[in-house]
Amino acid sequence: ALRRLLVGGGEDRSGPFSSWPQIDEGLRVVGISLRRADGSKRLRRGDRAGLHVPIDLPDDLSRERILVVEGGSDAAAGLALGRVAVGRPSVLACFKELKRLLRSRRPGAISVVADRDAHGAGLRGAVQLARVLSVVSPDVRVVEPPPGVKDLRAWLAAGLRSAELSRFEAAAPRLGEAAR
Repeated sequence: ALRRLLVGGGEDRSGPFSSWPQIDEGLRVVGISLRRADGSKRLRRGDRAGLHVPIDLPDDLSRERILVVEGGSDAAAGLALGRVAVGRPSVLACFKELKRLLRSRRPGAISVVADRDAHGAGLRGAVQLARVLSVVSPDVRVVEPPPGVKDLRAWLAAGLRSAELSRFEAAAPRLGEAAR
């Protein structure tokens, strides 16, 4: 999964890091995020935030339910589950870029996987993004990890399998169904 996201590694005067390419909707690298062992992340000077997109993202997603997640490590978790996954760099970032990227690929369905956090920003951001993406696919759902699980990466580490994720997706209402 990390190779498919073109994740690299290196070391500088601050120590070792992994490097995470930031991609725009045209699949061009617009930045590199460096992640340290302590979990800190930063873009290189002059770079801008972008998406975490696997190099083998299909041009036609009409038969796929794509996972849209927050962060590169969650995108890697989705890929490790055998799913098509794309990550945004933070909760409210790159909505327009995601919409442009996915519109041309016509996903059959989209699951926006929310981060579970104490202040609720992860869920609110996932719902906002789902609304934006509702023009891209007729089936957009917001999936929350179970209580006690922060995000898709933590859920995978806790033993998540693709079939269990599919059950959560099926149980999540389509955007707009909850209001009916």
